[in-house]
Amino acid sequence: MANSEFFETAADILKTMNLQYDYSYEKNVQTLFSQWIDIVGENLAKYSSPQRLTENGILFVCCKNSIVANELFNNRTSINKIIKTKAKELYLNDFKYIKITYKSKE
Repeated sequence: MANSEFFETAADILKTMNLQYDYSYEKNVQTLFSQWIDIVGENLAKYSSPQRLTENGILFVCCKNSIVANELFNNRTSINKIIKTKAKELYLNDFKYIKITYKSKE
């Protein structure tokens, strides 16, 4: 039988790794999302919304229809510049670009 003093529990290992959820990061992401109307304008903001920011810097945006998705796609360069500026102000330095999706009628 193995001696238990040689084995660590998962909880002990996690304590030494000091893993903590970064709530300030999540708060900053939500602050960025709340600025969506300033980023894309009132008309596009009515029919689109940011959904999530991935660890590798991709912001997923959901649109209500393909027309709005196309409009965002056509303006993606300027939208990306605005988001990058706002993201840096919020210490979200990993932002790279938006990924546009839309839901068809269900």
